[in-house]
Amino acid sequence: MVKRLLLIVLALVALTSVTGGLVMALSSLLDPDRLGLPHEVQLPLEYLQGSPFTSYLVPGLLLAVVVGGLHTAAFVTTIRRQPSARS
Repeated sequence: MVKRLLLIVLALVALTSVTGGLVMALSSLLDPDRLGLPHEVQLPLEYLQGSPFTSYLVPGLLLAVVVGGLHTAAFVTTIRRQPSARS
């Protein structure tokens, strides 16, 4: 039961972080209206004030690759019951 819950959480975090990161990165490269995104999900650039970033490209890629990639790897190793996946 606990392992199934862990797999569900890993899958949901992996899915949402990869999707959100790609949306952030693509919306900084392309016009958000061209992507068909509603204005409610478009992040204003004012949120980046005081940070080293000038657009959402790098934060989006970090979210998708690092957070999403690590959760995907954890999901796969847990599914395959590899020794590195302790649960």
